[in-house]
Amino acid sequence: MDIDPDLYVSRDRIGGSGKEKIQIPNILFLEWSSDISMVIVHMKDGAQYYLPGALIFWGEFMTSSGFKFVDVDRSNWVNTDNVQWVETDPFPKVCFGGKFFCPMRGTKHRLQETVQSLLQANPCIAVKYNKRHKWSLV
Repeated sequence: MDIDPDLYVSRDRIGGSGKEKIQIPNILFLEWSSDISMVIVHMKDGAQYYLPGALIFWGEFMTSSGFKFVDVDRSNWVNTDNVQWVETDPFPKVCFGGKFFCPMRGTKHRLQETVQSLLQANPCIAVKYNKRHKWSLV
């Protein structure tokens, strides 16, 4: 199966700027914004785009289309191919290098499951575990 890397999105929330073609491999993460009831697409270059509809739809769409997206909490799905490391303490987050990161929220058990899901999708992700601040390429 050929994986089509193209996705059409909007540069603004109302779609007035028309469609913009982006490459799915360049997406860092998808974020649900309840303020605007849309999915915000965060890109490697810092650009943000918008998609209508539910976050679960777009996350599952990416996964079933052959891309490695994982839901890290109820508001965010990350593209694991772009994740460099995960920090679990003091504030859990997925880091993409530089200034880009995606927060992870949830119970301790849920965060442990999320880290395992990320590592299953991309075993090269480094994990900075609690308090000791040791790096692991588990």
